[in-house]
Amino acid sequence: MIKINNALNESLFFANSTKNLFTDIKLADESVNLYLFNANELSEETVALFAHQYLCTSELAIYDQRKALLTKKEFVASRLLIKYCAFKLLSSLKASSPTTIDFKQIIVEFNEDLSCLEVSYQQQLLPLTVSLSHSQGVVFLGVILQSKQQNTQLEMQSEWKHELKLKSQPGIQLGVDIELISDKRNHQKLAKHFFHPTEIEWVAAKGQSAFFRVWTLKEALAKASKVSVASLLAKNVFEQLESFNGSSGVSYASCQHQYQNQHQNYHQSKASKNTFDISIVFNTPLKVVGIQEIDIAAYNKCF
Repeated sequence: MIKINNALNESLFFANSTKNLFTDIKLADESVNLYLFNANELSEETVALFAHQYLCTSELAIYDQRKALLTKKEFVASRLLIKYCAFKLLSSLKASSPTTIDFKQIIVEFNEDLSCLEVSYQQQLLPLTVSLSHSQGVVFLGVILQSKQQNTQLEMQSEWKHELKLKSQPGIQLGVDIELISDKRNHQKLAKHFFHPTEIEWVAAKGQSAFFRVWTLKEALAKASKVSVASLLAKNVFEQLESFNGSSGVSYASCQHQYQNQHQNYHQSKASKNTFDISIVFNTPLKVVGIQEIDIAAYNKCF
């Protein structure tokens, strides 16, 4: 039973007390892998350099359409995270050196028909379920590596060339969301305008933290179920989660995370002193791997 009174419990955790290098990223099979990355630590010069080094032509076109520096940072950081997860997968399959994997051939695209991000390599779709969110430069990524036995047939050819033939796996659902907890929002007024009466009462009793927990859960559920968040705003998100739970074993986990002022670029970012609410919605047969926070400061050492 999914109960609203338990929703403020800290049910998500961090895998390590210190940040990971990109080279230390773990990608567990048939698990919900979670990554947190503060793109504010990227300089403008580094963002431009990474964009031209690692993005394909279509991705670079989207990057160029982004006018604000913050949105450019979020886009580049999110693509690098996803591409590195794909790199880890491909490296585990390859018989030769991972250095032959071209990041520009790992392409991340949004499928409008399926309302989800898809990852491909050399025009072959990879068995990765991806959900992405960002807020004020902080990027939160969820990745499921689908079962290789159920989803891929790997054919070894000369010079270790592979062909991935994928079968769809219905029921794999994942949605993630991160939101900066902002004092500028009148959370009581917004709740009364958008939320379900039960949620309104809960926000009135529990305050700002309850508002952002409901909001991140609605966003995560919308992504997991591939519907617009507008269609879920007036519905009780806990009843919605319960209905999914009864039919396909869906659950959620949440936490709050506060950034500490530890890096020289933090003073330029709202992430330096604020708290974020984080939620995920996922299939309960899957286990949740603790959030891996990535150290962007040492990124250059990884490539």
